[in-house]
Amino acid sequence: MESSLISAEKLTQMYAAMLKLRMASERPQLRKGLRRKPQPHFHEACEVGCTMDLRAEDTLFQLPTQPLQALSINASRFGEHSETGSRSASKHPGWPSVLNTHHFGQRVTLATGAACLHRTQQKGNVVVTFVGADEIGNSRESLRLAHDHCLPIIFVLLQSSRRSPACGSGGRNPNQITLIPVDQVDVVAVYRVCFEATDKARRGAGPTVIDCVRTAHVSTHKAASRAESRDPLLYMELYLKKKGLWSEDFKRSIEEDFSREANHVPRRDTSHAYRRS
Repeated sequence: MESSLISAEKLTQMYAAMLKLRMASERPQLRKGLRRKPQPHFHEACEVGCTMDLRAEDTLFQLPTQPLQALSINASRFGEHSETGSRSASKHPGWPSVLNTHHFGQRVTLATGAACLHRTQQKGNVVVTFVGADEIGNSRESLRLAHDHCLPIIFVLLQSSRRSPACGSGGRNPNQITLIPVDQVDVVAVYRVCFEATDKARRGAGPTVIDCVRTAHVSTHKAASRAESRDPLLYMELYLKKKGLWSEDFKRSIEEDFSREANHVPRRDTSHAYRRS
């Protein structure tokens, strides 16, 4: 799937979701249920790219420090606009249940069990679970089950180095599940990889491990700072600027809408803010 085939609406929707997650990490009321305050981890590209097209009937397992519930706040509306700048009709397929377990190792086991249920129902639903490299490395039985029974599950490895302990040669882990490394800063790249993995899972073709790795970025933009090359939100802003899809007004309108929805305040008409500068 070429990036040129990703619509402007989808690109801005992904940026809006990333911005929402960044804001949610700073809002105590949206961290309810998390074990501790999330530290800046710059995983918004991985989180959004791997959840953007999930359905309400799918299942999502998060890490203890992830505020992914924030994406369910009016998820169908944020970031959507037409070519004229007005809000378009919702095309978001829905938001799945977000499940959370604090016990190391349980996440992979529970996610695999959920995938078994989806497989039995044969409705094309999938499971996405975020995991750490050590966690998935110690869940060989669950991975083997997922592979042997072609379970509709996607494992998303976060906080990974360039070479993950779960990696094997030839793009496969020790349990023969296809493993795809992807730049954790680039939400477009993550989205493309997860799009293919999700399609594969829905077709009953088996699981995938997406390894979100840190890579060195060399920006061609003279004004781009080193921070922009590491921060997925700033990286996406630069990408959208080059396509004429980003402005300060656009960002501000998303921030205002998210704050209003998070605080359950009626929304005023800000469609004019979505016009390109």
